[in-house]
Amino acid sequence: MDLKTSIEECSMALNLVLNNKFSEALDLLKPWWKDSMYHALGYSSILVMQAAMTFEHRDIQTAMAVIKEALTTCQRYTHMHAHTHTHTHTHAHTHTHTHIHVTHFTVCRFRKRNSVVESISSLVIKQSNDRLREEEMHAEICYAECLLQKATLTFVQVKYPNPNLHR
Repeated sequence: MDLKTSIEECSMALNLVLNNKFSEALDLLKPWWKDSMYHALGYSSILVMQAAMTFEHRDIQTAMAVIKEALTTCQRYTHMHAHTHTHTHTHAHTHTHTHIHVTHFTVCRFRKRNSVVESISSLVIKQSNDRLREEEMHAEICYAECLLQKATLTFVQVKYPNPNLHR
């Protein structure tokens, strides 16, 4: 699924949530949540909202597992970039030229940073040799948002621990 389509579908899911149609929003996002960074973000956001509203241990556990998978989804995207260089070698005896084409492949991850501060900083401070592609910027934003959700859910988890543990 391309970036534009995933953003459009997630906008539709947001509209469903705002119209109190949580199940329909989850149904829209679920097929792609392990493959699309925006579907992963949207799907985890709904489950985090549900967990924060119910304080049910089961909901909190489910949301936490989905957030961890969403973080993985944001990191998973890779692209192969091919860089071809031509080297010319002149033979001394025959004065002929041999052209050698060398292709180097570089794997670039969409997500390059590990913390919220680094993710946000990378959007503000761009180094000239390390310009982020559009997909990388989206992955940074999705990853940072997932980290914020995870922190929020961790707070809820600590504040409202599993009542079954105290029996």
